[in-house]
Amino acid sequence: MTTLRISRRDLPALGSIPSGRRARRHPIPGLTGRSALCRAVLAVPGEASQVPKARRFTTTVLRHWSVPEDVRDTAELVVSELASNAVRHGCGDFLLRLSLEDKVLRIGATDCGAGPAVGGAEPESGLSERGRGMAIVECVSAWVRTRACEGGYTVEAGLTIGN
Repeated sequence: MTTLRISRRDLPALGSIPSGRRARRHPIPGLTGRSALCRAVLAVPGEASQVPKARRFTTTVLRHWSVPEDVRDTAELVVSELASNAVRHGCGDFLLRLSLEDKVLRIGATDCGAGPAVGGAEPESGLSERGRGMAIVECVSAWVRTRACEGGYTVEAGLTIGN
């Protein structure tokens, strides 16, 4: 078993990373010799300026896990939307969780918000820049789900890797 520790030294562009956070990787047959179960968690301050840091964390971790570039790019898009929603609709910091198992990348954001709007979000107008993000996430993901959890909500998306 190999443990990959993510630290400030490893990710200088991220700035502050809570101590004790780490990503793990284990050999997975069929994914460039990587991971049966990989997990990474990042506590993110609930500020719009932190969304790019969540994306960079994701990209760096997925590179360490040898996730193909096309899946990394899609994951970055998903993380950007989930993190933006957590900042916009949550009430403070949020947790970003990444896990890889059996060629499925699971991306989750947990915040203390009130949850999804009844009936789903509608674009504000035909020219609005808001209101389409989760529809895009649903299009690029194998599945998306929202669930209540202690003190808030978790939105998760799954991406498949390979065939």
